[in-house]
Amino acid sequence: MASAFLATGALGVAFALAYATWVLSELFGAVLLPYLRWGPSTEVRRADRGSRVAIVLGIVVATATASELAHAGYATFPVPVVEVGIALMMAGVALRQWAIAVLGRFFNTSVRVVEGHSIVERGPYRLVRHPSYTGALVTLLGVGLAGGSWEGVLVLLAVASGVFGYRIRVEERLLVEQLGRPYEEYRRRTKRMLPYVL
Repeated sequence: MASAFLATGALGVAFALAYATWVLSELFGAVLLPYLRWGPSTEVRRADRGSRVAIVLGIVVATATASELAHAGYATFPVPVVEVGIALMMAGVALRQWAIAVLGRFFNTSVRVVEGHSIVERGPYRLVRHPSYTGALVTLLGVGLAGGSWEGVLVLLAVASGVFGYRIRVEERLLVEQLGRPYEEYRRRTKRMLPYVL
């Protein structure tokens, strides 16, 4: 039985690299690079309602809880499952960064609409409305599996579902209000996070 939170050797290094990649992708890929690439946009309306803070705090607390569960002896997964978790972390990071790149200047870590805001329907947005959140959920599922316990997986997915569910409700309310019928039609054609399912 294994947990990447407790692992040494190659498994521990792989998890540390995946975790560092995740954190750096958020700091640089989701915050710094979009600002440097597209610069500040003229904001038309902001309505974050604390969702950014909820996401950050939720992820920090859930990840710390998964780590504590591993340290408390709940890790029961075999090494191949932990390895799949690490691979899912990297896949989730890649999906999120792709979604951010495709969204371009409309991406921001807070909920807002900018001048000239339009609906993006290319790349992953052809199938789902919030692929960056899908990427984040895949990453967190990976962290849970890498942590080695079902309890950790459940905590991470429950917290992530709650905070991202709240964020999506806030975001879609603003987009319907500001973009009107075109966004409502886009909502009818697509799913929130999983193609053809959810």
